[in-house]
Amino acid sequence: MKQLTIVLTAVLLLVAAALAEERATVFRGLAWGDPPEALGNYRIQEDDGRVKTYTKENDQYQLGPVRAISILYQFLDNRLFLIAVASRETEALERLIELRYGKPTYDTFREKLWTSVAPDTDVYLKNDWDLAIMIIASKSITEQAKKWQDSVEALEAQSAW
Repeated sequence: MKQLTIVLTAVLLLVAAALAEERATVFRGLAWGDPPEALGNYRIQEDDGRVKTYTKENDQYQLGPVRAISILYQFLDNRLFLIAVASRETEALERLIELRYGKPTYDTFREKLWTSVAPDTDVYLKNDWDLAIMIIASKSITEQAKKWQDSVEALEAQSAW
């Protein structure tokens, strides 16, 4: 009986650890797959069918030393999969990302990519002289969104003429 209790306890701990890992937060308490309601009060900015883009009312635009000018949250079928942060403080945003995630996996003149910074998470930075955009994305849900977008574009191409 004591061995059975030990085995059951071990199994429960493993399951709890797996569930905790699934719920790993990626940005301000949000986790991949969260519904829009997890934002609190929000406004829809764009509705592309299965993909919807929201802003959070009264969002905090200060990220450490960097001031954002916008933060957008994208959802596929009501599951969070992408967060986009724009800032005019281009060098400061780049520095903040590097301090958090280290050197980028890929680095070109204006674009940088940090892969697998957390489970199922990549970070992309596009830096255009006066505007930097950081994208934090779920690899798995982004792939689903891309497949859906590709199918929509294929249908549009079929009906183009």
